[in-house]
Amino acid sequence: MGAVRGRVLQAGVSEICQLIIAHPSIALAFYRNNGGRETPGYKKLLVASRQRRDNQWKSLAIGVRIKIGQWYKPRSDEKFLGYFADRDSPQADRGVAGVVLTTKRIVYKKYAALREYPLDEDGVLDIEATKSTASIGIIQKDKRESILATTPLAASSLARTLSSLNKPWKINVVTHP
Repeated sequence: MGAVRGRVLQAGVSEICQLIIAHPSIALAFYRNNGGRETPGYKKLLVASRQRRDNQWKSLAIGVRIKIGQWYKPRSDEKFLGYFADRDSPQADRGVAGVVLTTKRIVYKKYAALREYPLDEDGVLDIEATKSTASIGIIQKDKRESILATTPLAASSLARTLSSLNKPWKINVVTHP
């Protein structure tokens, strides 16, 4: 299931194209770019997009949250910033493996490995990406390295969000054609 789906509905002699855009910010951009800025629908989407951005945890599907909840336990002194799925797990198992980023730590889960990396200590994200895949190495002194297989978009989002926190983490990016 993608972020954008479409279908054509029969309405008498006319046909109506209906787009289903799962992500509010994508839907918002579509409305904005197609002349809908002053419509009630656009204004409704603007509110939904802001709410989703402000609460990344609730923006995840309930099934994904339940699976993540098996291995990630939020702390009262941190804010959940995002979940980044591991590509090695099937789509149906989304939430079973991946990385959770909070304002205080990175939590990595894959198979039996469950590791935490405090953001206040020096660390490195080593990102290697092609057009369709990305690998992220999470490295911190005296801890085992973790490797997340993901998408270039997810790798970029993780790097951008981590960078915005102004923590002592270095981000290395290598791209291949």
